[in-house]
Amino acid sequence: MSDTTSPGTLVLIVEDDVVSRIAVQDYLEEAGFRTACAEDGDGGLAAFQALRPDLVLLDVSMPGRNGFDVCRDIRAHPGGQHVPIVMMTGHDDLESVDRAYDSGATDFVAKPMNFGLLIHRLRYVLRAKQMADQLRRSEASLAQAQRIARLGSWDLEIESGRFQCTDELQRLFFADDGGAAAPDRPSALDEVLAQVCEEDRPGVIARYHEALAAGEDYDIDFRLRAGDGATVHVHQETEFQHGDDGRPLLAFGTFQDVTEARLSEARIRELAFFDPVTGLPNRVFFMERLSEVLAMARRNQRCMALMFVDLDQFKRVNDSWGHHAGDELLRQVSQRLSESLRRCDLLMHNSGADERPLARLGGDEFVVLLSEIRRADDAAIVARRLLQELKRPFDIGATEVYVSGSIGISTYPDDGLDEETLLRHADIAMYRVKEEGRNGFRFFEADMNSRAIARLNMETSLWRALERDEFRLHYQPKIDATTGAVTGAEALVRWYHPDIGLISPGEFIPVAEETGLVAPLGTWVIQQACRQAAAWQQACRRSIKISVNLSAAQFAQDGLIDTIEAAVRTAGITPGQLQVELTESMLMEDVERHIRALDALRALGIEVAIDDFGTGYSSLAYLRRLPIDCVKIDRDFVREITRDRRDAAIVRGAIALAHSLDLTVVAEGVEDAGQLDMLCRFGCDEIQGYHFSPALQPDEFIAWWEDYEARLALDRRASA
Repeated sequence: MSDTTSPGTLVLIVEDDVVSRIAVQDYLEEAGFRTACAEDGDGGLAAFQALRPDLVLLDVSMPGRNGFDVCRDIRAHPGGQHVPIVMMTGHDDLESVDRAYDSGATDFVAKPMNFGLLIHRLRYVLRAKQMADQLRRSEASLAQAQRIARLGSWDLEIESGRFQCTDELQRLFFADDGGAAAPDRPSALDEVLAQVCEEDRPGVIARYHEALAAGEDYDIDFRLRAGDGATVHVHQETEFQHGDDGRPLLAFGTFQDVTEARLSEARIRELAFFDPVTGLPNRVFFMERLSEVLAMARRNQRCMALMFVDLDQFKRVNDSWGHHAGDELLRQVSQRLSESLRRCDLLMHNSGADERPLARLGGDEFVVLLSEIRRADDAAIVARRLLQELKRPFDIGATEVYVSGSIGISTYPDDGLDEETLLRHADIAMYRVKEEGRNGFRFFEADMNSRAIARLNMETSLWRALERDEFRLHYQPKIDATTGAVTGAEALVRWYHPDIGLISPGEFIPVAEETGLVAPLGTWVIQQACRQAAAWQQACRRSIKISVNLSAAQFAQDGLIDTIEAAVRTAGITPGQLQVELTESMLMEDVERHIRALDALRALGIEVAIDDFGTGYSSLAYLRRLPIDCVKIDRDFVREITRDRRDAAIVRGAIALAHSLDLTVVAEGVEDAGQLDMLCRFGCDEIQGYHFSPALQPDEFIAWWEDYEARLALDRRASA
């Protein structure tokens, strides 16, 4: 049999929508087909007559002559009886599917189309067409044709029950495991029925007697145990021959082995309804199942629950170890959750084993369907079990990965009466868990809706804020601990909302990270900070070093180095006037890749500082390898150094460790003279905090700087 996508395979696409037509044409040509196109029914019929394509892909809804009319016209045209015609219908348009077959269509595909499935289906239709062509060319040898089609014929005398079949049918369905026909072929209907799979047998018998009583021809699919013990999918076609009195005298027809076709259909269903990474049901399958469960709950007046499970910090796994590691983590998570649910008596005492209570909606989002609960506490029990399962480490290659989960729960009928409402409310409850620190579960509460709306408004406003220039940079001074001179400033972003006013970073930065805005916002911060350094240098005739914070998403960008280099060059400052700050925990993920990025930054002349030093989990060995210039001791340690001996010891040890590695040390959050004095005695290099100044707007910073230097000069003269 020739390849169905050989250079000679021509597909005629009849589609009035130009975008859809071009998309289908491009995809088919990429898959190896030749294509021709028509934009309406008349043009399609004319193109068919002129080109005689191997297959027609025909839209149902078109102006003028619709797809059904064109299909019938092609079938009536000489040479059009056997050309495969695949019609394109709406996803839920079952009426059009029926009309398509009535018009003579070979198959149909649903819109919007999954192009991978489309190619698979076209190839299958072409293969079937090729087989039918061979059958027609081999009519002179019926036995050969039957072998090609895996088809055997039979007849049954209704009064006597005597059954006869062809050698091909005997070989296909009643052969021993060596392929040879059994010596005793079935001679009665009961002997055939005995080989029908037990689950299908009642339906096969009932359909036969219904058709016999009505004297109507029929077809049916069922499973049959072949002579070698294998289960074969069979398509049976049956016709009746009637006597003069109208009573059926003879039944005759065919058995065809359609096992391969059924397996192909199962593969197509797998692609359409199951997640390729985890093998779990996908959103489409889950929504269908949820609709069924809701209908049952309404009918039986029972309660059910929906649990939205989202992995915490999953993006860091993808960013640090790549998508391959992320996919492996998703597979292990799905397996662990599935096993936990199978052990849960709550799910299984009212459900069949095929209920599939777990699905993956996309990304790192899973959903659990508890089809029947007695009370809300039942769902809480399951949620606690799932969270406990997620706490154990996952082995991804040679690395142990720890993740946790945030679970939102909605219940029927309390939290919603339809699928979309229940899913949305479970999602809202899950986000409340995220806001409260992750690694927990919450039930949906009515007031969460208003918070969700407020969050959505903030997301929308955030995207507009960058376009409308609503962000501002404030600058907090850094002071040399020995001389008291101003050494630099840290740029801190602020959002001035036109209606709400000043919004703190603690409110909008987490939202920016989750929505993807943090990367473009970070680029704006770098550019603005460089421009400010240049402006101060021109105004004050002196250079000042400005530090900016980089987010994990921004640091992972491929073009970060180019962005920073361009910002420095455009502003006209030296690279040494810019310092970037990264958190300790960020650098400890995928250390080798981050070391290469840090080397590139320092090669430009950009200084690198570790922010929040002491709060992460870095080891001394890793810290020694990192190409950095500075560490910033977190304010949580500085706050209590005058009252807590342990914090004082940690800070003194951190300073000594950094100095042993030739690193500069900056202490954040210094608020009083006692903290300043102790840090100076410990040998801290630079100080930052409210003791000197909060973060200031650019004009305020200049005024403060001038006043501070004047006071510093007076103090020096007084002490002299």
